[in-house]
Amino acid sequence: MTATSENDESFREAACNGDKDSLNKLLETFSIDVNSQNPVNGWSALHWGCKRNHKSVVEFLLQKGANKDLLTAKGEKPVDLTTSEDIFNLLGGTGNRIAILNKNESNFTPNYLANPVFPYTQPVADLGSTNLNTQQKSIEVISTAPTMQGLNENELVLKIRVAYLDDRDFIEVEMDKSNLTFESLKSVMCKELGIERRLINKIRKLPNTILRKDKDVQRLCDFQELEVVLTNNKVPPAGAGMRGFAAPIKNQEVLY
Repeated sequence: MTATSENDESFREAACNGDKDSLNKLLETFSIDVNSQNPVNGWSALHWGCKRNHKSVVEFLLQKGANKDLLTAKGEKPVDLTTSEDIFNLLGGTGNRIAILNKNESNFTPNYLANPVFPYTQPVADLGSTNLNTQQKSIEVISTAPTMQGLNENELVLKIRVAYLDDRDFIEVEMDKSNLTFESLKSVMCKELGIERRLINKIRKLPNTILRKDKDVQRLCDFQELEVVLTNNKVPPAGAGMRGFAAPIKNQEVLY
């Protein structure tokens, strides 16, 4: 598209948007043909001013020599496109205006209406640099955040393990939200980890909080990580529970 055709397109766009100031500035700055027509549909600035019912734009264009008899590719005059009584009369329209509109209704939508510029968009040059960190952060959130699909609203999902084992993996267990007590938590951990209740020394909410009572359990959120510390570093027998813990306990300080 040449510079002249781009300016003509901008002129028709301004008429479509009812921007008389831009129309005047374009005429003063460039060699604009007030009667230039779109090469595809044949619409002129006056056609768009009439179609969008911008009376002040229509008056301005007529003062600048707009031809009210120009035809579109479908044979439409500007007067055929308006629903404004004032514009219809201004252009000397005769007959049944509504019947004319129904007959000559146009479905063509220019690019600047079909794809308008969003008022709060960033320049393309800025997007390449500013969105990189945002995209990286989004990827991190997606990859690290636990999935919320398949959750039962009546169940609390917890991640549990035995402390100080070589195997540091957690298993996920469910607790009924209607029975969130310290004793029920112990029962679930004993069953799922294959340990005896009498061997439980303490239950730790990672990284460093000891659970002691029912209210502590009721404050837990989905996917909270817990570990049970056994008395005398007792290890669950091989094959016990769902995990089948058999790894020896490391006699060393654990850093979290």
